[in-house]
Amino acid sequence: MKRRRPLTREESQALTREIVLEAAEELFLEQGFHATSVAQIGANAGRTPGSIYGNFPSKEALCFAVLERHYKQVIGELADSMGAAGEDVDSKLDTFGRWWKTFSSNQRFTMLSAEYIAAVRRDAQRFDELTAFWTVAKMMLRSILAAVGEVSADDKGANALLDSALVGITSSALGLMVSEAGTMVDSETSATVLTDTMRLWMNRIQESGKPRK
Repeated sequence: MKRRRPLTREESQALTREIVLEAAEELFLEQGFHATSVAQIGANAGRTPGSIYGNFPSKEALCFAVLERHYKQVIGELADSMGAAGEDVDSKLDTFGRWWKTFSSNQRFTMLSAEYIAAVRRDAQRFDELTAFWTVAKMMLRSILAAVGEVSADDKGANALLDSALVGITSSALGLMVSEAGTMVDSETSATVLTDTMRLWMNRIQESGKPRK
């Protein structure tokens, strides 16, 4: 019987980190950020609190890592889906609508995100990390919108409109996520409203590139 190679220190640490993230995500989504302790996460992961702190300096840092991993994954899935969609705007918007319906219906992540933001709002370091990640996420979304609207890098007017579109669309998206979490709208309505908002902006951007008579 072939013996398995012992894990290196780096491999062991990476494995522990993944196990802790999975255990933390389960508890944070089930109980919320404030109601979950590091001791509970350790028990769920089969790890000591000391081993958790060896990978994450605080509960806030651990929660941020859970959220960061989730949002990187879903935004990556969106980028892949949009890349595989048809070339026309309607096909891409339909693809976005289907993605949004699945994404926004995960209300436990919406609630955890809101609780975490409120918890670290006065913690400069943690909030700066959150802001930096959100900036990266917005740039990824901007590149997706640019592809949908066929905006070239040298079209200053269209790019200015694209920046406004990004603000309008992301603000609408956040409001719809909160509305879904509060059961004020369902996922179907949310997807329709956001897709229509994107279509209006894309039409406006495309119209801006047409020569005036």
